[in-house]
Amino acid sequence: MSYQGRSRGEQQLVEQLLIHLQREADDERLRDLASDVLGGRLSLREAMASSVYTEAVAPAMNEYSERYTAMDQKDRDTEAQRAGAIVRKLEEADQSQ
Repeated sequence: MSYQGRSRGEQQLVEQLLIHLQREADDERLRDLASDVLGGRLSLREAMASSVYTEAVAPAMNEYSERYTAMDQKDRDTEAQRAGAIVRKLEEADQSQ
């Protein structure tokens, strides 16, 4: 699976998230979309542009947006650093293989 303009670590993170959605999402639409992307039947771009995906993800995104908006800048920076550390860890693991 390849996503243009993304580092290998970012690609691995997206793939892990898709696998999680495929297995664990409460909404069947999300499980199906993740399966289609992982199976190569749908590109990630197509999935993100899908109204089905938008409808399924909107409640969680609204909740996240509200939480993020309520965070102070220090907490936002901390979250960004944690995300960056995860991507770097995945990239390092990929390079060591």
